[in-house]
Amino acid sequence: MPVEIRRAIYAHIIHGQTHAFLLQGRLQLSVCLQPSLGDDSHDGRERKPTTEGSPDPTWARRLRSSWGPHWGCEEVTYAGNLHEHCLSFPTYRFLDVCDFVSERTAINITDLDTLDVLLQKPFGLSSDLNRPWHFWDYTRPGIRKLGIALRLPLAFYKALQEDENFVSVTNHDTSIESNKCATWARLWPAICQLPQLRSLHIWLDHDDRPSWSFVNERVALRPVIAALTAHMQACSEERTTSHMDITFNLPKLHPRFARPDTHFFEESPPPPFSIERRIRQRFHCEEWASGNLNVAYKADFPVMHEYPELCEESTKQLEGLVDTTLDQVDMTLEQVEDFERMLWEEVFQEQNSSDKYQSATRKSTMNIDIGKLCRDLASGTDEGAFGYDLFRWAGKQEIIDQVLSNPLLQASREKLQSAAKELRGKDIPVLPFRLFKLFDMVGDRLGYEAPYFFRRKVLLVSALSAWLWNDPEDIATLEECIWALCDDYTWSLPSHMHGSSLSIGINAGSSTSNTHRNSTESALNLDLFACETGLALAEICALLGDKLHPFIVERARSEVMRRVIYSYMHKATIQHWEILNSNWCAVCAGSIGSAAMLLVDNDLELAAILRNLLPADGWKSQPPLR
Repeated sequence: MPVEIRRAIYAHIIHGQTHAFLLQGRLQLSVCLQPSLGDDSHDGRERKPTTEGSPDPTWARRLRSSWGPHWGCEEVTYAGNLHEHCLSFPTYRFLDVCDFVSERTAINITDLDTLDVLLQKPFGLSSDLNRPWHFWDYTRPGIRKLGIALRLPLAFYKALQEDENFVSVTNHDTSIESNKCATWARLWPAICQLPQLRSLHIWLDHDDRPSWSFVNERVALRPVIAALTAHMQACSEERTTSHMDITFNLPKLHPRFARPDTHFFEESPPPPFSIERRIRQRFHCEEWASGNLNVAYKADFPVMHEYPELCEESTKQLEGLVDTTLDQVDMTLEQVEDFERMLWEEVFQEQNSSDKYQSATRKSTMNIDIGKLCRDLASGTDEGAFGYDLFRWAGKQEIIDQVLSNPLLQASREKLQSAAKELRGKDIPVLPFRLFKLFDMVGDRLGYEAPYFFRRKVLLVSALSAWLWNDPEDIATLEECIWALCDDYTWSLPSHMHGSSLSIGINAGSSTSNTHRNSTESALNLDLFACETGLALAEICALLGDKLHPFIVERARSEVMRRVIYSYMHKATIQHWEILNSNWCAVCAGSIGSAAMLLVDNDLELAAILRNLLPADGWKSQPPLR
């Protein structure tokens, strides 16, 4: 058979890439599905079985695959009869196949032991075909492309950091991690000695949930740099040129944990290889005490990596419902990363000032009567708490005329008019159970939050437009939105319900305390957005109560009282945000108190509410975000 035809057959079988792995002490070849190793769209969800009714253990098993991004290759290799998926050739084509594999094929390896055996020097040629190095004695010197994907234990990287003086000879007294450290140290000089190697791609990760930024990259890659430096120096002395293209594919660094002295930053002096960064796996396998496998979600940088995709999907979903986006900020993944880095930089800058600020606020000794403070806010009336209508001035026509005639507000008015026009008469998106359950089931919060926040946008746009232009269609849209909000199971986000959004009994434990929750308590959970929703509805009732249908106003007032004010006052324990050092305390307390001032018609009841919400000086601060 002509050599061209033989090689065409080999290319059809091997497809340009192949896996080398150890099986019973022998090196085997198997097919490679050539997955993407460096994109930003693989967070673990792609490993979920698509077959209807497939069990979650299959997903969990795939997530903990030691083959990393080659999990599909491992699954194909070990599915059914292993020998069906391993590559084998007749003995008389042995040298022909060796030449083809080394010259035309990228060899992929996913464990240190296989790599160690592959790089071992031969002990002389032998006719014993059971020798694990026999095939590779012929193939190794001609390898041109080598791919290494290692998903190693986090303990291994910690061992590297704890002892940078790697042991040179392993023995039975050394630990498993120490043996791996020794292997790690001797691999890189051996790789650099492959005479025909032109392309080396290394994919690294650890097998635990914490961020990759807990790994000291500079310590882990120090043997690599040393081996490459020695290799380049040897080439220089021999007056030859090193043509090796080396790329490391590593997870993105978290701004909170990464440091220039432990990690490779773009601003750092470049190492003798290229570094690519990718988003890290978010879904992980955890094994319970019973031996059952479960899937757990762990966010990493960038936390909002799905935002660009969400914007695109939201735009498609809203086509036909809304013809223009409502001030939606589309961002690329790079812009999302820059935005999150900026937030972390602000956090670092404000930490010291925040501590000083909190110390100063604790020293306040003002003692103002809360009841008197509320009465001072009355708009010159004696109508009880309804006299505390903070929106009475906004209902005056002269105030509206000033807003409509102010030239500085022209652009804002036009944007508001355009958005309101597109919303008039449109159906309000629903919040179905299939989206509500996503967070507790798989850790996906964006599917539910997209329509959730869109409805808040409808609420505010319609309310502002109805206030300024009194358009009946705006009022009708606003009434439909309020009606939909009053029908909601909860105003809280599932991701803010402490893991109990799907609780159905009194034994559903909260992840933040020793208390127990049932479905009713979860529905009345007061998070940032539940409190803000209550305040928004209370303000709309105060501002537009004479324009909305009386039944809508009464129902909105009743739901705010039940879900927010009474829920806060009747809870036996304090809210978790009341002891948080974050903006939650100020936003939640401020929203509840403001809503109460607009809705509660009894001075004594209002005073009791505000006394719970505010310190003696009547001032609730919002510290810098952490």
